[in-house]
Amino acid sequence: MDVSLLPWSTLGPSGLLLAIVAWLVRAFLTGQIVPRSALLDAHIERDRWRDAALAAIRQNNELLTGVRVTRDVLRALPELVEPT
Repeated sequence: MDVSLLPWSTLGPSGLLLAIVAWLVRAFLTGQIVPRSALLDAHIERDRWRDAALAAIRQNNELLTGVRVTRDVLRALPELVEPT
């Protein structure tokens, strides 16, 4: 809806208030305006997932370090020669 087509001069104070309330209701229903509690819940959830991702990265680094040590130990062992 093009707001420039509205007859702003004939609306008056009550019409202007109605237009603002209608805009706020539409913005709330389409998700452009969210309650503060929902926003805070989303922030808490984001932080929880970030912490879980960082913990997984740390754990993967520890596992990779162990794998590298094992690889280096196995490479340092003398190869077994099969009897011919």
